[in-house]
Amino acid sequence: MGGRCPVCGQPVTVGVAHRVEMLADRDEAGGFRPATAGVVDSLVPLPEIVSELLGLGVASQGVIRAYDRALAALGPELSVLAEVPVEEIAGADPLLGEAVARLRAGRVTRQSGYDGEYGVIRLFEAGELDRLTKGGVLSEAPAEARRPRGLRR
Repeated sequence: MGGRCPVCGQPVTVGVAHRVEMLADRDEAGGFRPATAGVVDSLVPLPEIVSELLGLGVASQGVIRAYDRALAALGPELSVLAEVPVEEIAGADPLLGEAVARLRAGRVTRQSGYDGEYGVIRLFEAGELDRLTKGGVLSEAPAEARRPRGLRR
């Protein structure tokens, strides 16, 4: 496309991925793993998970309060994301338990960033949270009762 971004038409900004490819001395498909390589876990920060569950900005007061309540109930953030049993998390908040289970299993949706736009990682598909909180048996409950217990605003 002549060095132009297919989305916005502006000149393409060459980024880190391009530089890595230039410096790489082997193909990704080779599966080479150094003997000293450690285990890598991909995590999403807990405030971002809570933000997605509540549909609020990461820095909003509702997310901050829900995050604080989750930590008070479940312990340190890294433990919640990697070690606390999903059943225990689900006991405090069913949707948070589901989100952490998906994160641990690698079942996330990755939307790539481009030219100054950050990528986004989501744990639920568009509209899925509404179906989970408003559909089925829970639809009989008042709106506030449908919000996850641990994450109410």
